[in-house]
Amino acid sequence: DPFNPHSGTYFASSVEHDDWYPLNQVTGSSFDPNEYKPLQGHTLRFQETFAGYIPLGKSVTFAAELRVGTNVQMAQNSTTYPDRFFFLGGLDSMRGWTQDSFIPQDYVDKIAQDANKPSTDPTKFTAASIPLRGANLMINPKVELRIPFSSTFGGLIFADFGNSWVDATYPFNHGTFPIRAAVGPGILVYTPIGPLSLAYGVNVYRHTDYEDFGALQFSIGLF
Repeated sequence: DPFNPHSGTYFASSVEHDDWYPLNQVTGSSFDPNEYKPLQGHTLRFQETFAGYIPLGKSVTFAAELRVGTNVQMAQNSTTYPDRFFFLGGLDSMRGWTQDSFIPQDYVDKIAQDANKPSTDPTKFTAASIPLRGANLMINPKVELRIPFSSTFGGLIFADFGNSWVDATYPFNHGTFPIRAAVGPGILVYTPIGPLSLAYGVNVYRHTDYEDFGALQFSIGLF
C-alpha cells in the first residue's frame, strides 16, 4: 500500500541543474539577508531519500526514513534560487515546527552570537531578520511506530531528527554537526484514499526566545 506501507524498502534519488539570470545586476553578501545578493545562479541540486518498513506482527509497522539534500554552486558568486532551497518544518520533515519555519543552524548561531546586543541596536540579528528560512544543506532522519487499533482507527509515535545550513560547508568548517529533534504522538483514521494523520510534535530543546513549544500536523498518507 503506497499510502500506508507495512514492509519493504524505498529509495529515490534526484539531481537538478538550475540556471537563472537577473534583469538587473546587483551584488552583495550571500549570507546577510538584509543585503543584496548577486542575482544569478548555476546550481546542481541533489536529493536522496531512503526508507524502510519492518512489520512487527501482522499489523504494527516500524517505519524509518532518511532524507539528505544539498545545493552545489557551479560558478563563482552563484546563489540558489529561493524556491530551490531545502526547507524543514511541517508534516513531511520536522513535525515540531510549522511548515517551512525551521531556522538553519548558521542563522541560529548568529542569533545566539548577537543575543546580548540591546534590542535598539540596528545590527542585532534576530529570527525576524530572516525573510526566508531555506538552506543549501539538509539532513532529516525520522522514525515512526504505527499501531492500528481497529479497521478504522490507529495511533502512531514518532521522532524526527535533522538540521539545515545556509552555507553547505558550515558544519565542516566549524567541526560541529548539531541535530535537532521533535517527538510526539498521533492519531490515524483509515479511509479509502489512505490514512488520515493528526499528530502533535514537540520541539525538543527548543530556543525559547523565538521557537514554539510544538506544532499540530495534518496529512493524508504516510511516508
